[in-house]
Amino acid sequence: MKTTLVTLLLAAATLALADEPSKTPPSPGGQEQQQFYKPPDPEVVRTHLHKLFDEELDKDGDKYVSSAELKEYLKKFHSRLILDSIDKQWEYFDKEMQEKLPGVKVLKWETYKKLSFPDRDLEKAGAEEAKAAQAMLDRTERRWKMADFDGDGALDKAEFKSFLHPEEDERVRHVVVTEAVELMDGDKNGIVSLEEYMDHLRRVSGPEKDKDKNWA
Repeated sequence: MKTTLVTLLLAAATLALADEPSKTPPSPGGQEQQQFYKPPDPEVVRTHLHKLFDEELDKDGDKYVSSAELKEYLKKFHSRLILDSIDKQWEYFDKEMQEKLPGVKVLKWETYKKLSFPDRDLEKAGAEEAKAAQAMLDRTERRWKMADFDGDGALDKAEFKSFLHPEEDERVRHVVVTEAVELMDGDKNGIVSLEEYMDHLRRVSGPEKDKDKNWA
């Protein structure tokens, strides 16, 4: 638990530092210098950790973090990660969007499909790869239609969130289970057997399964 909390705090502090504007001055030619990742100064991280503890975690000021305080912070931290992810993807598709209402942009399925599943990639793929790509495309389109609550074929930003993170929306949350079953159900009988589940774990697990004799 202690290791998990420390990791969480470091991750949160790193995110906070990432939000700060760069202090790198512009180059003489007027162009900003190319930025490379540089580990933050330990003292700066320590300062952010203290601030995080005092302002975000220890709400009652007793110098301890209760399970309730930690749970509340984890919910906020998780939500922030999701919103950051959505903002970045929404910005990526921004130029291809249409304005449904003044100030309200939407992304059409055909546009998303064209950019995310280029025809040239499907044409170059082998038979098995093409089959897998088509299955992924079908799953994606099904999820898109589930998140398209007004049925206009396009998603606004709120619907886009439900599309990318259906686990966060009870209206479409069931699709997560449906997709998981489809991935593991090798004989397509609608039931995931223990053998199918273990086969799935072997496929998605890393090389540690070959090194650990006790790996299932």
